[in-house]
Amino acid sequence: MTAPQPDNGAETPPAPSNPDAQAAPDDTAEMDARMTPEEAPISGRKKFGTFGGVFTPTVLTILGVIMYLREG
Repeated sequence: MTAPQPDNGAETPPAPSNPDAQAAPDDTAEMDARMTPEEAPISGRKKFGTFGGVFTPTVLTILGVIMYLREG
């Protein structure tokens, strides 16, 4: 006879109907098989374009170095 397990208040999730299937995390969106990569939902961080993701941070870094060198 096995000893009863202590109840810590946490409920166990129900087992999936398909044993090979894995549950997706709650914070990710599902992608349909018919979707192209451009139509796929973006989860997590916002996607930047060339200007917002490359040009702006580069210019801000260069200007920051110039200001640091002038003030130092």
